[in-house]
Amino acid sequence: MEVQVTINEQIVNVEGYFKNKILNEDYVTIDIDEHIYKLQIDNKYTFTLWIGNIQNIKDSVKLYENGQSYIDVKFNQKERIKLRGNILPLVKKETIEKALSEINKRKRQLEVKLEKLC
Repeated sequence: MEVQVTINEQIVNVEGYFKNKILNEDYVTIDIDEHIYKLQIDNKYTFTLWIGNIQNIKDSVKLYENGQSYIDVKFNQKERIKLRGNILPLVKKETIEKALSEINKRKRQLEVKLEKLC
């Protein structure tokens, strides 16, 4: 006897698949800044997480809703806290690296100005 699986059941299964991949850090980081965390699963599927309040609110991580997908991966509070623990160190590292890059750029600009004065 063949069991019919509805399209909604298939979507729920796919959402579960991606949710597990995200929670288990089975993805590649594509981009990160102070507001979004973009990741790729299975070298093909890209997701964007809203992390705008990640440093202040421990359960603020959620899938960024862009209206372009039928996939709606929702995380409960415990899962959002786990994601925050996974992502926050990366956000801090990226923030520090960007700040250092800006400092070094400004330093080079000032060195050029100094050379012109001498």
